[in-house]
Amino acid sequence: MLQQEVVERMVAMPSGPEYGRLSVMLQYRFRLERLSPSRRSIPASAQSSFRGGAAFAAPFCRKLEAMDEAGFSAVVAKAFSKRRKTLRNALSG
Repeated sequence: MLQQEVVERMVAMPSGPEYGRLSVMLQYRFRLERLSPSRRSIPASAQSSFRGGAAFAAPFCRKLEAMDEAGFSAVVAKAFSKRRKTLRNALSG
């Protein structure tokens, strides 16, 4: 079980407000699908509310693969580090 907000970030589509580094890195490796809310969710009054879910499929064959996984991760991290800047300015340097 995961927090609903985390699941929303995991399965977010591009150009949405929840789309970010977590979305890119997980969707690069896995096919994610949001599951319907569980009937056994913890009440909202609980200190930690865990709801929602995401199904992870086995890593799938990608059409494109990063030649350098560490480099790919660094570019994604830098691209999302300054969300209000253009991608060109965020990646400069």
